[in-house]
Amino acid sequence: MRARSSLPIGLILFAVALLTTAAGVLALVMQAGALIGVALLAVAALAVIGVVFTLVRPRPTTVRTIAPATPAAAPPAVAPPAATPALSAPAAPPPSPSSTIEAEPPILPTPFTDDERQVGPAFLPAPGPLFVGREQELETLVAGLRRAHGAAAIAVVGPAGAGKHALITQAIEAHRVAGTFPQGYFWLPTADLHGDRGLRKLLLDVLDHLGGPRVAITATLRVGEAAVADLVRGKRMVFWLDDVAADFPLARALTALTARDAAGVGPALIIASRGDWAMPEISEITLDVPQLDEAFDIFREWLELVGRPLEYEEYEAAKAICVNTSHLPLALRLAAGYAAASGVKLTKLAADLGSAVYPPGDVVRTAEQTIAFAESSLFPQPRRAFAALAVFDGPFIDLAQASAVAATVAGGTVAGTRADLEAMVRLGLLEPDGDDAQPSVRLHPLVQHHAAAQLQALGPDVAARARAALASVISARRGADAPDDDFAWDMLRGPLPSAEGAGQRDPAPAKLERGE
Repeated sequence: MRARSSLPIGLILFAVALLTTAAGVLALVMQAGALIGVALLAVAALAVIGVVFTLVRPRPTTVRTIAPATPAAAPPAVAPPAATPALSAPAAPPPSPSSTIEAEPPILPTPFTDDERQVGPAFLPAPGPLFVGREQELETLVAGLRRAHGAAAIAVVGPAGAGKHALITQAIEAHRVAGTFPQGYFWLPTADLHGDRGLRKLLLDVLDHLGGPRVAITATLRVGEAAVADLVRGKRMVFWLDDVAADFPLARALTALTARDAAGVGPALIIASRGDWAMPEISEITLDVPQLDEAFDIFREWLELVGRPLEYEEYEAAKAICVNTSHLPLALRLAAGYAAASGVKLTKLAADLGSAVYPPGDVVRTAEQTIAFAESSLFPQPRRAFAALAVFDGPFIDLAQASAVAATVAGGTVAGTRADLEAMVRLGLLEPDGDDAQPSVRLHPLVQHHAAAQLQALGPDVAARARAALASVISARRGADAPDDDFAWDMLRGPLPSAEGAGQRDPAPAKLERGE
């Protein structure tokens, strides 16, 4: 806290000294009484001594404890520079929580040049349209990434649908604005990576992003790990492993992705997972399901965002929806999208959700059943289009390609299918990404699994046709000279051929498996 200034006290004592001196002199001159004059002069002398002591003595040092940076007062749903947490210089280790320094130290990051800001690539999902609460967790994650010599890895641990993805994107956006990691940010979805095969795929992805030699992986896996370590050592960059499975060899990936140089500089690793890791190299942030008041705020903000503001008389029904969905942010987003799309009264929605996910409390079952509830509200044709998205294995799905492939399964036009997919974004089943020039969508891992189950239920012939259509569209987009190119571009233009005719011209699904 700041020391109170002693200047006003000195001025008061100085004024007292002047007044008493004048009164004492006047008393002596006018012979009003020698004792009174001497007494007043003595008081004046004491006041002068007080003035000297007050102004000359050393003032107490202003002491300020440097705490981890906190977000600005504005809600961090959007991360403009004014709303991002303050970041300190990445090259210097921060003081311990109990340490203090004098004066008024700046806690802003060391500014980078424009060239440094433009060097680092960013392979990241777009920040979500809404971020509510989680201030303490966001502050902890931002501060943890700021520590250049701290933990090499930070794990955000919590159940599926609890908001790990949104929290991490907000923290990364704060550091992107500050320029903390000029060598770049890389998002690596790992939900389907298991064992050594999964580690090999991860290392290949890293080499592709950084321009490393893929031939290193053709020797042994250990050689590939060493090649990645040599490539990232000493670089200020961030790797984000999203939805890491329990059987993924994280310790080996951690060694390769966080290699340090002699100065202790190297990449930072963020891990999003549903289980603890109990590794000393990893500091963990536990993301529990929010409390009722925060869940209510999340649901209310989502309703506002999708154009269905919450009325005061609906508060009790909204709280019942929060309870019936176990306060899970993913389920609340879907419930808000469903309420806006269907126009149903919240009292009825609360009852329907209560029946769909009963009993509440099991967050895994709540997420799965809420996804199924939202998907079941679609008409048959959009439901088939939704199932077709399961054939995409990349993190980002180009909306034009998704529309063309889904139309082959749904049986409609590409334009109509695209409108259905955009409606699914508003519903909350799909997450928007990309930009206006090239829009794309993402699927939450649980939504992806539900789409795969729905595609499997449609039968092997429909699944094969969806995979063949995807291979055809990819081939056409690459400009390959293949006999199915005309079919692919016909799909992109609009009307689809019949199922029988399309099936005769589709390439073999194995073409996709080979990565062609």
